[in-house]
Amino acid sequence: MRAENPKPLQGQTLGLMTVAAVLFIGSVVAQFDRAFEVSNPRVGDIVMFHPGVEPGDTPTLSVRTATGVGCQLDIPTIQRGGGSLIVESRLPNTERPFRVHWAGPRTHATANANCGKSAELLLTGREMRLLAFAAGGYGVGLRPR
Repeated sequence: MRAENPKPLQGQTLGLMTVAAVLFIGSVVAQFDRAFEVSNPRVGDIVMFHPGVEPGDTPTLSVRTATGVGCQLDIPTIQRGGGSLIVESRLPNTERPFRVHWAGPRTHATANANCGKSAELLLTGREMRLLAFAAGGYGVGLRPR
């Protein structure tokens, strides 16, 4: 009698392993996509800076108002004086997809860099995450770490 050729089973096993790998990679990509979405704010989210917080080692962000004027968000100045940002809308397919309203005493100690006591700003996702981290997260009752 002739022995059966095991090669067809090897081909089936390779096919099943390929399908399993594709499904696994798709699942991982979907999880990363969900994790990224959670880290970005939604319309209505608030970043609250409580006045009098000792500032950490944080950057100054050069941003634009909704009318295109440049100004700066100096995070230590904002942490000392307090203030808040509320996400008003998301602008799809733009470099700065978050339109936020700033309200607070000042965004920078220098008058020509200050965005003012109230301003409509356009921010990137990275800028929103930095600001939220400096404030302790999204929400009004949170304190910085």
